[in-house]
Amino acid sequence: MSAGYEIKREQRTENVTFAASTASSAVANSGFAGGTFTTPASIASTTVGFKRSNASGGTYTSIYETSGAGLATSTLIAIAVAASRTYRLPDELFGCPFWKFEASNAETGTWQIDRAT
Repeated sequence: MSAGYEIKREQRTENVTFAASTASSAVANSGFAGGTFTTPASIASTTVGFKRSNASGGTYTSIYETSGAGLATSTLIAIAVAASRTYRLPDELFGCPFWKFEASNAETGTWQIDRAT
């Protein structure tokens, strides 16, 4: 590789919080293009979905993926989760300015997110 030409990656680790709620605090994407999340040692949920908004304090709507002939079928993006595990964040999140986790049960505490540009 020629001098002066490098691919630089920004990485960030942050925590999202749940305050006895199914919805987490908001995550601002800020140009990130991939990442993972890690659940804590104790969780009440068995699945987690995702909601998106154009503004941090805006209205959040569920994120669906589409598939099938003519993209006629839509499926809620949800991941089966367990305690103390790391999962890949869905690609569909990275086109969203802001997003939140939507857990299947009320959660309290923090979940870790690791993202990269």
